[in-house]
Amino acid sequence: TLTSSVDGTCYDRMEDHCADIITGLCMSAQKCDIINDYLTKNKEFIISMFTGKSIEILKEAKILDFFIKALDDAMEDVNFGSIRAYSGATSTTLIVNDKVLKVGYKDVIDIPYDKRNLQPLIRTEITDLQNHRGQDMLFEVYERVDTENITDDDAYFVFKDMLKRGKLWADPRYNNVGRLLKDNIPYTKGAVIVKDGKVISDRYYVDDAAVHIISNGEEKEILKAGELVVIDLEYEFDIREFNIDGYIEENLRNNPDFNIGKIIEALDKKYDMQIYDYTSYMKRYVEEMKEELGIKKASK
Repeated sequence: TLTSSVDGTCYDRMEDHCADIITGLCMSAQKCDIINDYLTKNKEFIISMFTGKSIEILKEAKILDFFIKALDDAMEDVNFGSIRAYSGATSTTLIVNDKVLKVGYKDVIDIPYDKRNLQPLIRTEITDLQNHRGQDMLFEVYERVDTENITDDDAYFVFKDMLKRGKLWADPRYNNVGRLLKDNIPYTKGAVIVKDGKVISDRYYVDDAAVHIISNGEEKEILKAGELVVIDLEYEFDIREFNIDGYIEENLRNNPDFNIGKIIEALDKKYDMQIYDYTSYMKRYVEEMKEELGIKKASK
């Protein structure tokens, strides 16, 4: 199995459970120096399973060294024993030291800037690597966040906070939210800021355009450690021109029981968005607005 993964293409799909193999090997490396030394000298083996592509394909695409450099940067001085891998429906994730590396097969969507978005270090498509459906690979690197004990109320808080600034998070779920372990700026060992002979920061600033974020001239606000952020940067829309609070208030005053579907229909018509699963959160938002405006249900 090890030989075929290096020389062949047996890991050409995410469904091949490569994450379980990576985690198993890395856990073994934690106890066995021989395995750790082997992986240290053959990082392309981990990259092959992580990407679901053979080493031969990665070399032909001239992308193997790029992935190895990304892994080296994330590992810093830790050994392979600390690495863990996870598989999702559309992606595979490596937890490496304080970084998260993710590969999947989906379009790189431009998203509006918002302070609640986890700042990517890398977010790019690799057009030379595709899956069996012809979709390009998406590669992302983020700072690690705390995803334990995140609740539905936490996700709603983020949804509401973004909506108040005219940003619609159209796929709000608690498992798409994390709590910052550091301020919301990528950190790298080699990127330091020195002032008066002293190192004052090791934070690395990323250009928005390089990670497909549209800032629209908004002033940046860096959330501090402990704040909640969206960790799956998909399905976000800038709806400031729509003035959603004004739209909801006008409809509530005309009909306190107006159908929540009317909002979704209006948004879909204006922004040509698909209908994602944010109905329950929008309904909660409308009910809270109704209370704030002192609007009672219509009498039957």
